[in-house]
Amino acid sequence: MGLALAQRWVASGHRVFLGSRNLPRAEALSATLGSTVCGASYRQTVAASDVIALTIPPYALLEVVCDLAELLRAKILMDCSASIGTVTWEDRHTKASLAEQVAGCVPAARVVKALTNIPSSTIAGGDRKKMRVLYCGDDPGAKSTIHCLLQELEFDPVDAGALSEARVLEYHASRAVWNVS
Repeated sequence: MGLALAQRWVASGHRVFLGSRNLPRAEALSATLGSTVCGASYRQTVAASDVIALTIPPYALLEVVCDLAELLRAKILMDCSASIGTVTWEDRHTKASLAEQVAGCVPAARVVKALTNIPSSTIAGGDRKKMRVLYCGDDPGAKSTIHCLLQELEFDPVDAGALSEARVLEYHASRAVWNVS
């Protein structure tokens, strides 16, 4: 998903950093996207960016975020991850979403959940036809920024409320990813 987002935002005129634990891989990928893309370590990417799209696999997300917590203070974090494993409808009352856990690791960050159930192929492709995309978060300024970035991807962004609503978004993503009945 990170690569698809980078491609679309470069096309919209943004400078993009591709962060990775594997710097040579990030540099090689960035070289294919043009001069406004830079391959970098996670630390370099966070230091150079105001908005960070978290496209890290869910099983590694909290470890990376907690490791970078001091650098992520006051940044806008767009959590694009699905949940770890299946999520039941009852979980929305009893379990914190992955986005809420990210916010717990970095209380000063401005976390917005978005694109949880949108495949990277949809982001990369040209036939989105103003598909509605839900996002949620607690910071109005961060939500406004993410709304604009989603519009640049040619989606129709819909504010789904507070970050606690990420539980519902992750539930629906879980059904799609894990095919829960």
